[in-house]
Amino acid sequence: MAVATVPADIASTAMAVDPVAAAAAAAPAVPVDSVADFGLPMHAIQERNSGGRLGSINAHVTGVTTNASGRFVVELDNGQVWVQTDTDTYPTLKSGDPVTIKRAALDSFRLAGPLKVSWRVRRLK
Repeated sequence: MAVATVPADIASTAMAVDPVAAAAAAAPAVPVDSVADFGLPMHAIQERNSGGRLGSINAHVTGVTTNASGRFVVELDNGQVWVQTDTDTYPTLKSGDPVTIKRAALDSFRLAGPLKVSWRVRRLK
């Protein structure tokens, strides 16, 4: 009976193990034995355990100004400051208006005012 041999370069490639993949496979997918996680939907547990990012925030406008390039700058009651990055029209936001800032494509953000019109923004502070 003949025994097949595998060339050394193919054998070493086939035996190589990605350490990140091995660690992920060895770790439990989602620990659900925490009292704090009990009763939460699975996606919420996964977000919490994987350091999930917020999808949106809600705040109120404390001030709206324009910068030197004519784009609006919005100050929020939580201390954050956001500047418009697109060139759409000036917003009709005023102090006290509720706004929602949501994550958008490619790590960008959209700010929506009470009329549900939204603008692309970037956080300054």
